[in-house]
Amino acid sequence: MTFEEKCTWVSLIAVLAVYGAYFSALLVDLGSAPAADIEYQQDMFITVAALVAIMVAGIVLVTIVSRGDDSSDERDKAIGRLGAVAGGTVITVGALCAIAMAMMLVEHFWIANGLLLALVLSEVANAATRLVLYRGGVVPW
Repeated sequence: MTFEEKCTWVSLIAVLAVYGAYFSALLVDLGSAPAADIEYQQDMFITVAALVAIMVAGIVLVTIVSRGDDSSDERDKAIGRLGAVAGGTVITVGALCAIAMAMMLVEHFWIANGLLLALVLSEVANAATRLVLYRGGVVPW
């Protein structure tokens, strides 16, 4: 397993765990109060900060375990590009949905959490694409 693939696994697991916890707590809050009454901003900020900290720590750990072998080749670069395209497509659709929600005067709660969900799905699409390509190979164009 290459260094880049290990980092992709770290990112995917961190995103799923951290945002899974955030959205689970949010669903509990939605079950007990209307969306307009939920104070989500601080929890969202803490969630994003926690994700950054966990990903940095995870990549540092992968680097230490890999003994500094963080080399990448053309295959890694091609896989990274294709993953970025998949993630970029998802985040673009999510941003367009958020713009539509804003134009329809949807509550800020839904717009902010919709954007966050789009970001999460974008990261998952990026990582999933990369992992599939690492296992199946990159098709030459």
